[in-house]
Amino acid sequence: MKHNTYEGYHDGQQTWYQCVLNGDPFNPKPSQKIHNHSPDGFSWGYSGSGPHQLALAILLEETDDPEFAQKHYTRFLREVVSRLDNHFKITSADLQPLLGSYSQTMLSSVRQRDVSYDPE
Repeated sequence: MKHNTYEGYHDGQQTWYQCVLNGDPFNPKPSQKIHNHSPDGFSWGYSGSGPHQLALAILLEETDDPEFAQKHYTRFLREVVSRLDNHFKITSADLQPLLGSYSQTMLSSVRQRDVSYDPE
């Protein structure tokens, strides 16, 4: 399990946002390589392009799995990122139950698609 801490600071007037990962600026570029929602970086507290980028970036950072991150970031946006306050703090431990539920959803959908094969 990872031991990350995500913190966000916002002036409350949409003039600046700062998101840090373990005390350092959180880099949007790895998530932008998957899908560039927001060339300007991250934001939160609503459902725009910056929050989409943050949702994707957090899932990518937590899982190191681009496919998982792409599949679940819009749900994570709705359930978490769009609801964050101007100043927030989230840890990997906070996210583990939610990520586990996403994994179960993914496994269930794979099982539903499985087709039994009978060579006879």
